[in-house]
Amino acid sequence: MELNHWCKQAEELKSQLGDEYWKMRVGLPYSEDRIKSLEAANGAHNADFLKKWSEPKLIFIDAVESVASARTVDVALRFEEERKKKITCEDHKHNGLHVNWTTWRQWVVDANDKDRKRVFDTFIEKVPAISPLIQERFETSLAAFEEHGTNPLQTYLEHHELKIGQLRAIIEQLRDAAKPGFKKGFTHYSQKISGREPEYYDDFYYMRNKIYEDIVPAFEKVDSLGHCIKTMKDMGLDPSKIKLDDADRPGKYPSPFCSFIRVPTDIRVSFKKENPLNTAVSAYHEYGHAIHASSIDPALPYWTRNLMSMGLAESFSTFFEDLIEDELYCTKELGLSKSTAVEIHKRVRFHNLFAVSFYCANSLFRIDTYEKKIPFEKWDDLYARQIKDCMGMTIPGEYWQLHHILPESLLYVPSYLLAFVRSFEMRNKLGKEYGPEWWKSPLAGKPLREWMKPGQDSTLADFSRLDVRNFLKRLKEPVN
Repeated sequence: MELNHWCKQAEELKSQLGDEYWKMRVGLPYSEDRIKSLEAANGAHNADFLKKWSEPKLIFIDAVESVASARTVDVALRFEEERKKKITCEDHKHNGLHVNWTTWRQWVVDANDKDRKRVFDTFIEKVPAISPLIQERFETSLAAFEEHGTNPLQTYLEHHELKIGQLRAIIEQLRDAAKPGFKKGFTHYSQKISGREPEYYDDFYYMRNKIYEDIVPAFEKVDSLGHCIKTMKDMGLDPSKIKLDDADRPGKYPSPFCSFIRVPTDIRVSFKKENPLNTAVSAYHEYGHAIHASSIDPALPYWTRNLMSMGLAESFSTFFEDLIEDELYCTKELGLSKSTAVEIHKRVRFHNLFAVSFYCANSLFRIDTYEKKIPFEKWDDLYARQIKDCMGMTIPGEYWQLHHILPESLLYVPSYLLAFVRSFEMRNKLGKEYGPEWWKSPLAGKPLREWMKPGQDSTLADFSRLDVRNFLKRLKEPVN
């Protein structure tokens, strides 16, 4: 079999599998049998690649991941269902149903302190019901990687063209820079919202909604998705091909996400509406992913179009999300008052500090599990230590198993941190070349298209050096 023929089959399998997973995650009817069949076919197809070739390196990395995915599909599907069924609290309801893992984040926003603690503690108590599935998934995946002389950390570093020392240095510098401002901001907003010091159940997903509560009324009439699409068009981009699912179904995945079903022609976005401001953040972030994927040159090889590093993919989504922090954008584009724009800037700055601190803990936790070969039984303790070190918080270590990425992805979270730095570099460059209202200009859209069009061969690295120093200065600026 020639490589080109192999790639055509690989793309078709990836597209069919992506479509079935999409239906599952947005709460539409799907077929477990079809997912299992497609995963098996995809695993066999990628195993065939590994027997015959070792290059291109991007396919090798993806092939190992695909073989691991095929071996864990049964446990992954069981995990999806068991998490919905067993991570529940019968004491409280959301839309008439018991609060469960998929509705937790929406429910907590309007819940009182006592009830939120009760649900959080109940979920932590029920973690042992899903732990064996998580353990089986990770251990089976690791065994598949080891058969090919690698592990998820090694392939992540190769994909991002980084050394472990470089990645650790970036994360640790971000951790140290963000921590003081985060702790000060967390105390400030906890006192403002709850009249007390921060508690372990005031998690990232609760705070990212609650901090905006008093300014939501000023944002309720803003058509955030419409403005996002307009901004993209103003820059000469074409968001018309992006497909959106914003329905609020009971079984729908709680976090917003974007699926690259077939790059660049079938790109889909899903999110559940939260408060209007956080919905805006979700819309800009996920449409940033989508406009990136839909702007990739269709003539590129399969691997360059489809197998982008996660850090690169997150850079464009973060770039568009960061527009919500820009006071000028909020006043000129969204029509908000100056005082509201200033408050949004402050709250988003705190949200970003929270995100950096939280993702640093998550990243170092996951890196350590691989680099130090820590057994699964000790992962909860490791996570609690990293949270304490990065955020100054004492929380139950089991929390990572309730997260939406950590128990599912072999290694993803450092990508957000890399993207924060890259987005900052991109905005600085466009601001210097096209002025403070660069988002209005098709001229500013031209380099953006040039960075997106080559897929994995993006020219971002021509000016982006992942030099965190300027971004660190921004992190250290006062939040309040």
